[in-house]
Amino acid sequence: MFGIRSSSVHLLIPPLLFPASSLSTPGRHLEDSFKEMSSMDMLLIAVIALCVLALVFDFTNGFHDAANSVATVVATRALPVKWAPPFSAFFNFLAYFVVGTAVANTIAKTVKTDSEGVAVTFAALFAAIAWNYFTWQIGMPSSSSHAIIGGLVGAGLAVGGLNAIDWASVQKAGIGIVLSPAVAFTIAIIAMYLVFGIQRMFKMRDDHPVFKGLQLVTAGAVSFGHGANDAQKTMGVIAALLLGAGYTSMSEDGKT
Repeated sequence: MFGIRSSSVHLLIPPLLFPASSLSTPGRHLEDSFKEMSSMDMLLIAVIALCVLALVFDFTNGFHDAANSVATVVATRALPVKWAPPFSAFFNFLAYFVVGTAVANTIAKTVKTDSEGVAVTFAALFAAIAWNYFTWQIGMPSSSSHAIIGGLVGAGLAVGGLNAIDWASVQKAGIGIVLSPAVAFTIAIIAMYLVFGIQRMFKMRDDHPVFKGLQLVTAGAVSFGHGANDAQKTMGVIAALLLGAGYTSMSEDGKT
């Protein structure tokens, strides 16, 4: 455009700006910049990418599990559809400030990640996201808890064998997974008999306003419980990633 050939551009640049070696090889600086990127820089990029992947898992967890907490109040028209998502989101968010991070710490300690933390986290998240999406596509109810814990344990076993797993944390999570249906089943039977008894005693119809109010209370409680438990699992995965990458460490009381 200006009548200057690209091969002669280097002659116009003072030698002090570029060494002699770079003058003979255009584009060398770009190659050198990649070589000079430290392993810590690459690790940071990987950690950021995996944090984004963890949010994708949280998204699949949300459309899989969070909707369950408000499905009943929407079906019975106790709460309009447009208000159901913010209603559930509020109680999920509130749970973090009230309950704490006990579940997140348990998930974070599931695998003794050490230097392989990034690889373990990627494998676990990829497996959990794939399973959540597959079960959602075929309409099969499933637990994101099962998926992420199974992913972490499977990846940990592949990397370091049995010694790579903190079996105390796995046992704690496993007990919760097994007991949840049984405990909920038992409490639901007792609660149903109580509702029937109150209904007969006060001669209340099924569409009584009191029942709609109680539905809102229970839906809020389920959303709160989801935030206190399921929502923390993603926090635990990110904490495990940061532990494995060396960006944080466990305190003396076993918390991140």
